[in-house]
Amino acid sequence: MGRTSAASAVGLDETIARIRAYEHAGVDAIFLAGVKKEAELAALSDAVKLPLILGMTSSDLMMNRALLAKYRVRICMRSHKVFWAAVQGAYNAMAALLSGTAPEDLTGIASEELIEDVTRVERYARAEVEFLGVAQTRAKTPDRG
Repeated sequence: MGRTSAASAVGLDETIARIRAYEHAGVDAIFLAGVKKEAELAALSDAVKLPLILGMTSSDLMMNRALLAKYRVRICMRSHKVFWAAVQGAYNAMAALLSGTAPEDLTGIASEELIEDVTRVERYARAEVEFLGVAQTRAKTPDRG
């Protein structure tokens, strides 16, 4: 993946030159940071045939899936707020434990099913069999029974 922030720093022509150079070099995708307007995205999309990834973009672009698809945007980073929410959740849980809350009384905890889904436990187990020839046995953790 080739990454550039040129759209917000040096303008459209230089950004196009950079992403064409990345395409010529053989990257699989272009990460464009700082594209704020549809006209910019349209010009950049027209300049290369690679899938695009957006970061640090405007809410108008970020929230319009049809528009993103039209310009071959395959991934659109939706800010760091999800990470910030995770940090707040971890902080809240640690603060509760420090103040005397028992682990089993913590609130806002993901279910075992959600954890297994997010961490792709079933897919991992299939890969173990496919690549190792046997399933690994996993000891249950105290928190999981």
